[in-house]
Amino acid sequence: MSDEVLRNKVDTRAAHSLLEIASSEPAFVEKWPLAWRMLFIFGGALVLWAGVFWLFRWIA
Repeated sequence: MSDEVLRNKVDTRAAHSLLEIASSEPAFVEKWPLAWRMLFIFGGALVLWAGVFWLFRWIA
């Protein structure tokens, strides 16, 4: 097998594994059920909204 063919094979394999890593989800996403994730996101949004509201109230 020529060097060029071998190099192309290695390149495509590396690109494929990088694509797998990029498309895989973080570990905590697999562990947590959807309901917990939604609760976490909405809870975080609520806390941020309350913080902004408090900040504007404090400024006024």
